[in-house]
Amino acid sequence: MAQATSQNRNLLSQNTIINLALVAIMSILILKQPNLSVTMIIGAMSFLMLVVAGLPRYLMLGIMPVMGLVLYREITHNEYQMKRITGWLNPWKDPLETGYNLIQSYYAIGSGGLFGVGLGNSIQKLYYLPFQHTDFIFSVICEEWGFIGASIVIGMFGLLAWRGFTIAWRWMARWSPFENSPKIR
Repeated sequence: MAQATSQNRNLLSQNTIINLALVAIMSILILKQPNLSVTMIIGAMSFLMLVVAGLPRYLMLGIMPVMGLVLYREITHNEYQMKRITGWLNPWKDPLETGYNLIQSYYAIGSGGLFGVGLGNSIQKLYYLPFQHTDFIFSVICEEWGFIGASIVIGMFGLLAWRGFTIAWRWMARWSPFENSPKIR
């Protein structure tokens, strides 16, 4: 998708349409797993690539409501997705099923205190958090390193975002696909 939009500025070219069809097929297959979050990330990234490539505003305004309606329909008509969302919004409603992982991550974060329990001394990661190395890594960091370690991790992500925005801003100063965009010196 990125190659198709970067090489040819004609968004209605055969190469771009084929790539969009492949992304759509891949997204549908991922959605059937069910994995709504990855599908949303792929959709947002594809949409942003089209915007940067110069997608006309009228197409943008036409695509956004369609994406919103598809997302709304997928969430409201899918029992699995609704259970995940209600478990995230109110984990205490069902603490042994949909809210279990989130509640255990709260316990891990709370037990870390200011300085943590020490590297490798987490109790939650050993017995209670099922995906401690992926989904709940931040909870384990908070328990082992405490507030200080969590602040360092958040600060590093902030630094990464700041550098990314700085690089993007400089790139936009040299070339801008948007009409009538201000040039930055």
